[in-house]
Amino acid sequence: GDTVLLRFGVEGEERASWHGEARSSLEYRLVFAAGCDDVAAGQLGLVPILAANGIIRDVRLEPGGATTAHLMFRRPAAVRASEELDGVTVRIWPRPERRLQRLVLDPGHGGKDPGAVGRGGLLEKEVVLDVSLRMKSRLEALGFEVLLTRSRDEHVPLLRRAEFAREQRADLFISIHANAAENRKANGFETYFLSEAKTDWERAVAARENAAIEYDRGDSLPLGDELELILADMAQNEYLTESSELAAAIQESAVPKARVFDRGVRQANFYVLRQNYMPAVLVEVGFISNASEEKLLRNHQHREKLAEGVSRGIGEFVRRYERRLNGNL
Repeated sequence: GDTVLLRFGVEGEERASWHGEARSSLEYRLVFAAGCDDVAAGQLGLVPILAANGIIRDVRLEPGGATTAHLMFRRPAAVRASEELDGVTVRIWPRPERRLQRLVLDPGHGGKDPGAVGRGGLLEKEVVLDVSLRMKSRLEALGFEVLLTRSRDEHVPLLRRAEFAREQRADLFISIHANAAENRKANGFETYFLSEAKTDWERAVAARENAAIEYDRGDSLPLGDELELILADMAQNEYLTESSELAAAIQESAVPKARVFDRGVRQANFYVLRQNYMPAVLVEVGFISNASEEKLLRNHQHREKLAEGVSRGIGEFVRRYERRLNGNL
């Protein structure tokens, strides 16, 4: 098959003194204890044979205080080293490349929950559903499978949205919202990832979006106790870096495309991002409370630019993330 076996014959007292470590999916290092230089020299003849194999790019043996064998691969590989009677056997086989294929888009609010309402009567729930549907088309054109937590004007409980993403084994979760503030001059585009809010503004936005939980009474999953929420946040924390990078990629792409004010990447504790065990962000596409932005958000061309900008940002994040997942740093 595709598995390559490499044997390092070590004799005498040093036979069991070794350890192996994966530096990445493209490099593996096997370190022998001092006094194995003769063994290393004897293995150099293997290099041309191994390098001719499809998966192994090169093998370097470095004598010294501890003899080190560097194995370098042409594509991501899995490695297992084990001790045997005559030394150490290293098994190498191709590792399937990890792909991020399935995305869940979450249009905020819906049904009996209108979300924010503009002075001109524009409803957040209508804007974000339309933008999400436009994003779905664009992301599918990029080759992604895209699922929506809602595809029409209906109420979906906050925690049910995260549960849906988990049930579907989604690779990414993106929640789409429109902003609002008492200050009617507030404007711009911002993207959040889940973490404790650091500013009064971040706490205010989280409080406003989390207020939708009031519409969930009687038809939602239970919120659970404090310990459950702490454990959920800890699980999401595994993806903290990836979520912040996804937020940054969306922000960097959407702001220039839609020509909107850049409010930056922010962090806050949103219910809808909890219990999402994958990179997850919440996007605020503009301020429905600002008369100029409410007018923009009514405009179908502007919505298309928002959808294109956010989708491109997602695509760019996935490209970089897949390279890292598969060892192509």
